[in-house]
Amino acid sequence: MVIGHWSLVIGHWSLVIGKILSPPLLPLLPLLPQLPQLPQLPQLPQLPQLPQLPQLPLLPQLPQLPQLPLLPIPYCFPLSLINVNLVY
Repeated sequence: MVIGHWSLVIGHWSLVIGKILSPPLLPLLPLLPQLPQLPQLPQLPQLPQLPQLPQLPLLPQLPQLPQLPLLPIPYCFPLSLINVNLVY
């Protein structure tokens, strides 16, 4: 939260400073040297299209497993502790 707050503050002041500085600098933009244009790259020849692979038959759908009833939340926490103890 604190980092997000300070990033907003810094972003706000950078916008304010940018707005103050930008109007005087706008007339100077035409005086900047023009960038030389880059030479155009030659177009690459198009690659031949690969033949389409035959479609594989779809796998038969697996029968759905019966859904297990969800454990209430109080039971889940002790079970996780038991599992941790079994690892050691």
